[in-house]
Amino acid sequence: MVAMDSIFGGPLRILILGKDPSLFHSFSERHIGDARTRHIFYSQRLQARYAGSEIRLLTYTPHGSDSHYQNPCQGLHLYGTESFHRATYLVSLVRKLPTVLTKGWRPDIVTVQTPWEEGVLGYFLARCLGARFIPQVHFDLFSTAWASEHCLNPLRRLIARQILRRADRVRVVSQLLREKVAVDCAISLNRIDVIPVGVNFIPASGKRSDFKARLSPLLVDRKVVLFVGRLCQQKNLKLWVNVASRVANQVPNATFVIVGDGSHRLLMREWVLASGLEERFLFLGSRMHEELPAVYAAADIFLLTSDYEGLARVVQEAMLAGLPVVSTACSGSTELIEEGRTGHILACGDAPGLAQAVSRLLADDAKAARFGASGRRRIENEFTFERLTDRLIDAWLTR
Repeated sequence: MVAMDSIFGGPLRILILGKDPSLFHSFSERHIGDARTRHIFYSQRLQARYAGSEIRLLTYTPHGSDSHYQNPCQGLHLYGTESFHRATYLVSLVRKLPTVLTKGWRPDIVTVQTPWEEGVLGYFLARCLGARFIPQVHFDLFSTAWASEHCLNPLRRLIARQILRRADRVRVVSQLLREKVAVDCAISLNRIDVIPVGVNFIPASGKRSDFKARLSPLLVDRKVVLFVGRLCQQKNLKLWVNVASRVANQVPNATFVIVGDGSHRLLMREWVLASGLEERFLFLGSRMHEELPAVYAAADIFLLTSDYEGLARVVQEAMLAGLPVVSTACSGSTELIEEGRTGHILACGDAPGLAQAVSRLLADDAKAARFGASGRRRIENEFTFERLTDRLIDAWLTR
């Protein structure tokens, strides 16, 4: 790819404001994501198209943590807020901005990862600096389930509406979110770009039985139903346990593997104990991203019971690993999973339907293999990291 000038007349300067502390190694070593790798790739791809371009990203980090990562050759600078508390995050952003905007550095584009808090700051900053403002929507903030999770969420949604209406463009991660943003915020569809977040994931190769034995002797000769992700309210883990209980009654050798951590970890263990399934569950805690291919390779089916999502990256990983996926009809999953071809999609809360779908796939190895192979081809053909990154850069440049 030949380097050239951007429509701004030279290298492109991107300022990103966000809340992801996993960008710093002290947090990402046990984190199930790969945020830094993803942003390094963004900056490399951007520099390949427009030589000398640069991304500067300012994100939340707790006080006393890592606060700066830079790789000028890759055109990436990461800054942490070192906030004393989450509640002081916005104040910390303002305090750190002079460091980010040092020596007259000014962005062509300001983009924010959520359209409130940093969205308000990003909007006014972009207008003051003459930059384009492109907020992002990574999950279904119009979901009633999300609104009920926190007393401030309805207010955040009101702020988000105002910020999104004033944006030059909006980036969302699914077609359903595009339609919701357009209707709820009265924005033209032409101003909204659908760009999923790609995954940096290389499937493990080998026999599933070998990976099961390596992961735990308890999984040998068992059918494994897997969950990977944050253990939080959004994932509706009580429903996950309910589905597992129904599957356990129909499939005697089914075992359930949970990878991740979060605020609902103890609650989920309580639900498992109450269901009498403690001997059928294996909690592995958080795993480094590099460990995940072997975890997926040990599973037979991936199960997601979320009330809402953006575009579930774990579903992309599961499909790349060749797993059939059974999921609730949350935003994103409906665009990744092809019903009856790569998995099954059931209504949110439909425990009997989800359990039946899982049980039937566990009992039909040939169908599960077909679904898994079709899913892998779909992600490889339509959701490659390179293609999605190029689409993101194109959206930054679209007038």
